[in-house]
Amino acid sequence: MIAQLQQRFTAVSRKVQQRIGQRNQLVSAEALLNMRSEQISSRINALIEGKQLLDLFVKSTEQRVRSKYEPIITEALHFIFAQELFFHLYMVNRRNQSEVDFIILRSKESEDLYQQYIKEGDDKELERLVKESKNINYMYGGAVNQVLALMLRFINAELLKIKGPIMLDEPSSAVGEEYSSRLGQLISSMSKRFDRQYILITHSKSLASYAQKSYEVDQRNFISFAKELK
Repeated sequence: MIAQLQQRFTAVSRKVQQRIGQRNQLVSAEALLNMRSEQISSRINALIEGKQLLDLFVKSTEQRVRSKYEPIITEALHFIFAQELFFHLYMVNRRNQSEVDFIILRSKESEDLYQQYIKEGDDKELERLVKESKNINYMYGGAVNQVLALMLRFINAELLKIKGPIMLDEPSSAVGEEYSSRLGQLISSMSKRFDRQYILITHSKSLASYAQKSYEVDQRNFISFAKELK
């Protein structure tokens, strides 16, 4: 009887020790999980703070870029097409990457709505307005895109401090004679504004008339001859 009790006591004691060991393991595992949880929380907080800083940087960069591009391009569109066209840059997220896109608003009413949605942070209405205003080529063909490309070249050259003259090959090919005279005035104005020389290659006489110096190139027997016109 005593021997059986001792055996039972030994078995129960062994189980108790096993349970104590299991409990200690669980306590250690819990402490390790708590430590890892704190580390993960700390990393998450750091990532959140980093994202907030990145968002601020992107917004501040966007504002600086917009302040450089938007007024000059809007002014150019107004002048060339004699219509209230408003140019805006905005940030979009595509494939988890931030990209810069643009819209051109075709009326003062649309511009007022755009500014209102920007001020209120109404992304839904802003997105709707952007989609409605996305395609403007039907109004002027490729003329708008060509003017935009020219203005971006002008502004980028100044911001990047590119030295020397800029070559413009048929800058009015999509604009046409209807607006080429105004384009010539615009290029002349940009030349004075930025104190930079632009070299035009063009068949448009109205565009060429705004150059300070012009040369007519003729080809005879596969040899090119340049004659100064003014």
